[in-house]
Amino acid sequence: MKRILAVLLSVICIISLIGCGSKSDSAIIYYGVKTPPTTIDPQLAVSVTELTIVKNIYEGLLRLDAEGNPVPAAATYTKNGLTYTFTISENAFWSNGEKVISDDFLFGLTRALSPETKAPEASSLFSIKNAESFFNGDDVVLGIKAPDEKTLIIELQYDDENFLTTLTNAIAMPCNRKFFKECIGKYGMSGDTVLSNGSFKLTKWATEDFAMRLHKNSKYSGDFPANSAAIFLSVDKKATVIERLVKNSIDVGEIESNEIAYSKENGLSVITLPNTIWMIKFGDGYSVGLKDALVSSLQIYNPNFNSAPNGITLAKNLYPDMFSINLETDFYNLNSAKTIYESEIKQLPNKKFPTAAIYYQSDSNITELLKSIVGHWQQNLGIYINIESLPNKNSVKSKENDYSITIYNELINSQNKIKYSSFFDAEGSSDLKAHIKNGNIFPIAYSGTVISYSENLKNIVTNGDINLIDFSFVNKMQ
Repeated sequence: MKRILAVLLSVICIISLIGCGSKSDSAIIYYGVKTPPTTIDPQLAVSVTELTIVKNIYEGLLRLDAEGNPVPAAATYTKNGLTYTFTISENAFWSNGEKVISDDFLFGLTRALSPETKAPEASSLFSIKNAESFFNGDDVVLGIKAPDEKTLIIELQYDDENFLTTLTNAIAMPCNRKFFKECIGKYGMSGDTVLSNGSFKLTKWATEDFAMRLHKNSKYSGDFPANSAAIFLSVDKKATVIERLVKNSIDVGEIESNEIAYSKENGLSVITLPNTIWMIKFGDGYSVGLKDALVSSLQIYNPNFNSAPNGITLAKNLYPDMFSINLETDFYNLNSAKTIYESEIKQLPNKKFPTAAIYYQSDSNITELLKSIVGHWQQNLGIYINIESLPNKNSVKSKENDYSITIYNELINSQNKIKYSSFFDAEGSSDLKAHIKNGNIFPIAYSGTVISYSENLKNIVTNGDINLIDFSFVNKMQ
């Protein structure tokens, strides 16, 4: 009798665990967005919000697992020299139920490299044979072909250690040729012009008062099924993301870096997605010597200065950590700066530093860092410079002139060294450090998108070049 009772109790416990488990397929994750997407066309997506949506509603030939390793997804592959042969999975379907075929990837990759598309991350695919020439409009045959519906062959120009990871990024997502043409130039811009093949699918997109819903894709049969039923994204014009998080009206959202401490005080978790570079640009009126003096006395390059504001990493290294390239920005030499400055100032009209101002993209942490830079120049070179905060990068760039100094940021979407070099007007430079030293644009700091989330969310997996959240892994405690 005791044995029977023990068995019954065990069964009851198991049933209880199933009914009240740590996750639920019916859970809805509420995501607070600061800036609504303008497009979720994978080949054109550029903001963190856009790329996060693309990551969760599309699936590439490969996909990143929980450890960030590229693994087979919509296809398996073999490699022979510089040639990859992909076999499309029998379980790959579009959200309308149609089979995913090799032409979907052929068309998506070709479109990504077409000059007419102007894809912002096209250069990350330049290792494909003839890709760069094709992108420049030359009459060449691109190294991609689909001999049948199940086979895609990609031939590289040179060996690219990041190629498989690149195939997991938005730029390499499939595009259904027939559906794309039916969208008549509006692909990815509204709910009825999106066709996807990932763990989630788009079910609502209200643009006026932004609201977007991603539901678990019932047509998805791959290895990354969504753990939650849906993700509801929204903007609240009357409350900030951090206010909504504290009130528990949303589960996750993007906050400001100066809100990290407040977020933690309220029992929220925080992760920073490293994806932003801050740069300083000197106007063309500065002589080589005067610019060298300013750069050589930039406080952020001082080895003894490590007072970075919360959420900011000083650009002691030329590349951010995501590139795993250790190339120090060893530009700081205060004694040399003083000598050069004294020599240069004698050659200027009235022997005075030109009237100048620093215009910068508004951000509380950059303001704090900028005060250190200007204070260091004032203390060591005797330069007094006015600073002016502007709301965005475009307004900052509109102030560029011969003697302006501007500070703004760029989003780093991938481990794309060509794209990264272009931020310094150095695309194609074989020696980026030398180019930067001789140019007018310098890195000063790295920061990132700060994501805060409630304790109800488990298995927050951020992987990939800019560590976007893959919500297929996420469980929401009920």
